[in-house]
Amino acid sequence: EATYVIERMLDRFALEIGMDPVEVRRKNLIPPFEDGHTIATGVTYDSGNYEPALDKALEMVGYEDFRKEQAEAREQGRYLGIGLSTYVEICGMAPSAVAYTLGARAPTWESALVRVHPTGKVTVYTGAQSTGQGHDTTFAQLTSAELGIPVEDIEIIHGDTDKVQMGVGTFGSRSVVVGGSAIRMSTDKIKEKAKRVAANLLEAAPEDVVY
Repeated sequence: EATYVIERMLDRFALEIGMDPVEVRRKNLIPPFEDGHTIATGVTYDSGNYEPALDKALEMVGYEDFRKEQAEAREQGRYLGIGLSTYVEICGMAPSAVAYTLGARAPTWESALVRVHPTGKVTVYTGAQSTGQGHDTTFAQLTSAELGIPVEDIEIIHGDTDKVQMGVGTFGSRSVVVGGSAIRMSTDKIKEKAKRVAANLLEAAPEDVVY
């Protein structure tokens, strides 16, 4: 919602000064950076190069040709429009300490528990509740990639208060970013433990075992 307001302000400003909306946005893009850039809210972006992405999008939609077609249509009494939006999506703001500095009144962590059973199958318990976003598929694929276990042998449990510890929830594009990271951290612990067990059986050093 806030992004919509900002983008509309940019469009109104472009109209007022007689500049193409694309060029207004281009002039306000952060220059390319690789070593971090801290914005006004205190959040630091790790890296970015936004102008090539903008140029690629304009090329893909044929922006220059569209503007010509738009002008011709307007002379005929027809109105054609095109929307523009250039913003950085904040997905899963974390950690909680950073979120609090930005005014958040709730924690931004997420819980995860991964269990490997004697059968070789895996159960993942997550506090990120799915409401149709496809968490089961995404989390199973993530776990499969990390542990090398087939997706069909992985069960995802969420929304069951008898089995799942506390969770923060699903909102703000956070489930994969934060919930997925929690699962990844859990699988990392499993792999480290598996390496120690394998090292003992193989009479080798844990650091010599590759999972």
